[in-house]
Amino acid sequence: MLWEGNTGYKINSYIEKESIKPVVYYDHQSEDYFRAAIIGGEVISNPSSNYFGNYIFADYISKEIFSYDYKKNLLTQIPLPNSFQSYITSIAVNPAKVNSIFITTGDGRLVEAILPNEN
Repeated sequence: MLWEGNTGYKINSYIEKESIKPVVYYDHQSEDYFRAAIIGGEVISNPSSNYFGNYIFADYISKEIFSYDYKKNLLTQIPLPNSFQSYITSIAVNPAKVNSIFITTGDGRLVEAILPNEN
């Protein structure tokens, strides 16, 4: 129960009424992947990039990279090579190179990944 003054409300009703839905989300259960946690990323601010203005992030368990274009409300999966073995622990935009990101991994590596030219 949530009490405001002398009035009690069921907490589930309050949460549903007061919650703000996420701007973008993805299913954690899919036919091909089990997804568990969003690893935060960055917005690409280089106007020369095909991903300009997109938020780039990853999923820890499935080892997927995502690009979210908020202007088009479009979520795109960016595949990593099958040889990518470790979990993604962080992701950042490479400020020195267009369409390049850095990925840190659970086994302690820093990996540069080049985003596909098509977005």
